Amino acid sequence: MIEIQDFAASYGEKQILHTINLAFNGSDITALIGPSGCGKTTLLKSMNRTAELQPGFRASGRILLTDKDVYTVKNPANVRRQIGMVLQKPIALPLSIKENILFGPRYYGGKTKAELESIVEGTLTSVGLWQEVKEKLNSPAGQLSGGQLQRLSIGRILAVAPQVLLLDEPCSSLDIKSTQMIEELLLELRSRVTIIIVTHNLAQARRIADKTVFMAEGRVMEHNTTKQLFEQPENPVTQEFLAF
Repeated sequence: MIEIQDFAASYGEKQILHTINLAFNGSDITALIGPSGCGKTTLLKSMNRTAELQPGFRASGRILLTDKDVYTVKNPANVRRQIGMVLQKPIALPLSIKENILFGPRYYGGKTKAELESIVEGTLTSVGLWQEVKEKLNSPAGQLSGGQLQRLSIGRILAVAPQVLLLDEPCSSLDIKSTQMIEELLLELRSRVTIIIVTHNLAQARRIADKTVFMAEGRVMEHNTTKQLFEQPENPVTQEFLAF
């Protein structure tokens, strides 16, 4: 479980997040929805401590992963190993398909050659890529299609066995078929990892999310089961947003 307590964040003098309190359960997919600029991406980046890479970032409050505040961890890389993030645009490291998957395991070390080989096949199988790429593992990852690259990006994170998977608009640049494959993958992964996805696609949130959080102006306006939030929103701001 990941829990956010009284969390606020700013870039310089501009406050982006205001007193966020949320808890995410291990077996749920949670969608974050809301207008552009409401702080959804900043919230994700705060969870895995990549927000602090931007100049002027300041934060207060706590983000707990299995009861430990991630901001008390001295090496942020250890947080990012446990809370991995997939960005909006599929990214391939300038390496082979195989070495993209092994980038994290090699970085953190402690694996034998046999274990690394097992990670490659197991991870690519889990993201539905093994049959598509098993004959070209040493080919540049950049040659893959957009949908394949996004699945590879997810696989690169799963290769280090995180507890939480964050996704920031992972399907926004993909076609319908690739989007469907990503959604099916996330539904399969939900039993292994806590999934939090930012999406502007409200239909996608309804299809795959167990819980939905609606944010506006850096605040959580409503947090409920997806069915309840979409069908009977309690906050007038949520009602207005969903009406468009």
